[in-house]
Amino acid sequence: MANVIDDLEHRRRIPLITTARYMAAHFPTRREAEQTFSIAMRLDRGEQLHESDS
Repeated sequence: MANVIDDLEHRRRIPLITTARYMAAHFPTRREAEQTFSIAMRLDRGEQLHESDS
């Protein structure tokens, strides 16, 4: 009986785990969003992000 309950609990958790993994992979963190915004603002001002060696 305990084995059946464990299996049922495992099956109930799978949709939650897959949703959490999807969200973690597809939604930027706050830090990533701020870095993207910062880079976009620098580019908009005409700054170079990388120095060229030539």
